[in-house]
Amino acid sequence: MKRGVVIILNFLVYLTVAQNFPGQKDFIWPDNFVNYKKVPDSLNTEDAVVLKEVVACGNNFISKRIAIKIQTGDGIDKFKKIQLPENYDLTNSLNENKFGRFKGRKDPFIYSYKPHYFAARIIKPNRKIIDLSINITSVKVYWIVTGGERIYDFLYNIELGDLEVGDILEYTYEADIDWRGGVINYYPNESNTKLDYNLTVTANSTPKFNTIDFIDGHYRQTNSVKTNSVYSNGSLVTTKEVHFDYLKAIRYPGNIRPGTNLPHFSINYGIYYMQTPKPQHSRYSNMELPKKFFVLNPNVWVIFSDSSKYSPANNNYNNNLRKFLVNFDYSFTSDSAGIKYMTRVADSLNTLKFVSSEDIHYSGNAQYSMASSELLNKGKITEEFVVKNYFDILNSKNIFYYKGIVIDKRQSEVRMEYRGHMNLEKKILILPYGKSFKYFMPRYKGMDYNADELPFYLEGVNCALIPAETRYIGGRPKTEKVQILFTKTPKSFYNENTRSESGVYKVKTDSFYIGVNNKLRLGGQFSTVLRHYYNNSIIDSTIGENYYKKCTDKPHALGMKIKLVNSSKIFPFKCSYNSNGRIALASKNSLDLTNWFSFTWSKEELDKKPDHDYYVDFQFTDSYNYLFEFDKAVEVLNADDFLKKTSNDYFEISSNLVKQEDTKYLLSVIIKVKQDMIPEKDAIKIMDFVAMLDVINHFKLNYKTL
Repeated sequence: MKRGVVIILNFLVYLTVAQNFPGQKDFIWPDNFVNYKKVPDSLNTEDAVVLKEVVACGNNFISKRIAIKIQTGDGIDKFKKIQLPENYDLTNSLNENKFGRFKGRKDPFIYSYKPHYFAARIIKPNRKIIDLSINITSVKVYWIVTGGERIYDFLYNIELGDLEVGDILEYTYEADIDWRGGVINYYPNESNTKLDYNLTVTANSTPKFNTIDFIDGHYRQTNSVKTNSVYSNGSLVTTKEVHFDYLKAIRYPGNIRPGTNLPHFSINYGIYYMQTPKPQHSRYSNMELPKKFFVLNPNVWVIFSDSSKYSPANNNYNNNLRKFLVNFDYSFTSDSAGIKYMTRVADSLNTLKFVSSEDIHYSGNAQYSMASSELLNKGKITEEFVVKNYFDILNSKNIFYYKGIVIDKRQSEVRMEYRGHMNLEKKILILPYGKSFKYFMPRYKGMDYNADELPFYLEGVNCALIPAETRYIGGRPKTEKVQILFTKTPKSFYNENTRSESGVYKVKTDSFYIGVNNKLRLGGQFSTVLRHYYNNSIIDSTIGENYYKKCTDKPHALGMKIKLVNSSKIFPFKCSYNSNGRIALASKNSLDLTNWFSFTWSKEELDKKPDHDYYVDFQFTDSYNYLFEFDKAVEVLNADDFLKKTSNDYFEISSNLVKQEDTKYLLSVIIKVKQDMIPEKDAIKIMDFVAMLDVINHFKLNYKTL
């Protein structure tokens, strides 16, 4: 079973007991006191500052020692509880499983993690050193690997007592790790500023492959990088030591694109081989290597092409695939590129029930022994083989296509000069379409996308084009020159990503209820993100909860009903909904409009000014038009409160309350985010933007009857 890309899918608690680590070693601090750097005055308001951190990591171990100056009560709350294994990869928890049953799980996927020791102490302002009391509890959990199987291990939750503001907290640990041939990304930056940081990473090649350096460095802002390679028992042992004098705090890692903008290193312990004459590939193990093989460096682009025509075998899988496709006519004469054919097929695949890999293995109706193409005929599409199904459908008709290799831009990007971050790659389907391309997003995590529809995190990104006849994709030693085609995926703009809510609100002045008739129009990314939510379908859990608010989710709403009116499968994928119901009033002579709007930006989400360039999810225009119809003539007492206006290179906000008749007042609010990135030097404009949104989101309309 392939165990490549890892998907964290669940969290189970089996036992929680106070204990030390199994087989914990004794530990003695190597010194009584360390003269750490003084915290600069500019950081005195921070909750905590890392004075020094030393990390060593290899293919089967990790060790860490850290000293942290606790400066506020929030700093105590943050560090009084520590979880092992710690998450060292900012891309690991940026956008996976942000809510629902996955919320709160931050630990990285590791096949096995066995701590040797953990020790903690504090240095008081008077330099007195005190060993801290430590309480350790273990929690049995599991992860889901690509094939849907569960891998079990333990998390260790550590509680530290007796921390006070002004203390320097030191803790240290060492652990055995089984990466099982996986890819490690290690990011030094975290949510606290670090004044002194040292990282040492070691990778061992095998005796057969003693010339490859598996460590790929993305070092920026670094003071020094030292590389040392020695031979031991026929293998190459490479050690890289990286030192930073200063690492800035990252407040909003989901909006900095860490794989592109932050220093880190990647290490891949997997080794591929190819045996002739028939290409194959596998993770290297203790097996005897074939006589003819290529050593593949995973950080360099390469393709091995096979120009032979695709000839599907006469087996159960292909027979069932042909059966599924019998209702889809294909004519090369009228559809030489296969665009119309694949669009029809993709639309049909979008209607099938999505079955997760975990359900295939562990549900009460587990069907793992059934071919994925057989399940297609039963109205189901399986997570593990969904991409293969799409590719094989085109192969069966000998339609040329590209396998598009992309990376979620919130995590990293596809680089043209080398192939980094392979563990973050996703595959999409691309058909040549005149001088352009037609993009098809397979049922990623079960969601259904239209042709040419991509979620915002795959818009405007580098895409490697791997021709259909390619039977193998990997890396090759850097001495060989290989040509790979690249393109940019389409991108939408703020005048295309639109949400418009228009409503008539009938107010009876002698009643405590408002009658509601509302119309919502979604376009572009608002449709891509929210359409599934409004249709009660599978939603994208990698996107924050702040997006998932319906126009009917207004405070004190009663009996609200919503109905899809129309939906387009052509860009910008416009759809509209009608809703009606009632809203209860808290008092007469005042309409409290708090949280009536569905803003995706808020003071709660952005409580502090970013100290780095801030990347938005997508540009957009968000507009609201509420027509208040009173049953009597009224005078609004605070009309000027609704007049708001701001405009700069990045944002626009305008709101106004206009009297149309003695009984009718129209409230209009328009929000625009016009750029993909707000540089750090202009970060204060983000805070001004969310502050004004907060004011609008707490509007109150005060009136009196005439």
